[in-house]
Amino acid sequence: MFFFLLASFCCQVIRRATAYKRLLLTIKGEYDDVIRELQRREDEAMEAQRNLVASTSHPKSLITCQRRAAQLRDKLVFVHLCVCVRVCVCVCVCVCVFVELFDSAQYEEAALHAARSPRGVLRNLDTMNMFKGVSGPPRSVPPLLLYFQALLLTLPSGDKLSAPLAKALVLCALQHGDTQLVNHTVTHNKLTCSEDLGDILSEHAQKNPRVADLCLALATDAYKACRLNKKTALSMCKRGLVHSAAEFMNNCKDLTTEDCLWVLYQSPSVSLLQLLIESQQGQAAILSVGVVLSTLLADPQQQELALQLLDSFVSRGQGVLEEVILEDSKSLLDDWTDVASTCSELNRADLSQVILSILLDQSGTRVLSPDLEGAGLVEHVFL
Repeated sequence: MFFFLLASFCCQVIRRATAYKRLLLTIKGEYDDVIRELQRREDEAMEAQRNLVASTSHPKSLITCQRRAAQLRDKLVFVHLCVCVRVCVCVCVCVCVFVELFDSAQYEEAALHAARSPRGVLRNLDTMNMFKGVSGPPRSVPPLLLYFQALLLTLPSGDKLSAPLAKALVLCALQHGDTQLVNHTVTHNKLTCSEDLGDILSEHAQKNPRVADLCLALATDAYKACRLNKKTALSMCKRGLVHSAAEFMNNCKDLTTEDCLWVLYQSPSVSLLQLLIESQQGQAAILSVGVVLSTLLADPQQQELALQLLDSFVSRGQGVLEEVILEDSKSLLDDWTDVASTCSELNRADLSQVILSILLDQSGTRVLSPDLEGAGLVEHVFL
């Protein structure tokens, strides 16, 4: 404040002076510089003082926060311990009540009590095996089925039974002829699907034609959920949904030629084979005709299927088989000569001659005899 008063006094003197005004202005300028430097140093000193005060108070605040955090941790540990003790007590009481009900053969009450156990401690395979090992009164619902019904009844919305429990449930329900329970649980997405679950349903369909369609439909859903595409297609074929199966296979980009042949081997069908070798909606055929015929004819169990396909081509007109062969860009000459050769070995000289004639027609030569020498001639001509 003193410096500012002194500067103000100098200004008044300069205004009144005339002869020494320039000199006084120079002196005042230097004096102002000194005042600014002194003011800067004073500001730095005050800032340093504030920092010192803050630095001394910070450890105190930190210590206070750490002490408070430790107190909260202790409280949380205590609360957690109390909760654990309470849960343990509840679980012990629940298990004791369950054992009493089970030992007194009150299986329905025991099943419902187990299904409602805290944290699902009795919703497991061990409890299931307890119910599996006992039997109820004659003409009553089996205890194991009662347990599964209780599990489903108390299942929270959006939850599913684990894969092992789901598999056991389906086996139990099918064993006792309760296909409606299986249908309800699968269609309402209450079970964790697995390949084993789909296989169980497929095997049951084979052994029980009366419920075959339902079981195969449920197996299809299970396989789809697991993205087991070739087994999904096979289930559809077994239901007679050949066109749907072919469309499904055509839309599955990860299905290989081997997968498609596996489906054919498991469910031989000329209709399916025809759909797989034909282009669908502008897309290339899934299978190459020459390759698939050569593969099928190499397997004695599938030779009849291959011959049926060739007969279907011939029966549709003279130019049909020729068009099929010419449009089959994925097959090599060896594939078709193998087909002709195998047809001859299977006493189907008519088919062999037609194939060789078509091949030789493309080079301006015609086969006159359907023997193996003709096949050699074809290869020679094309080379």
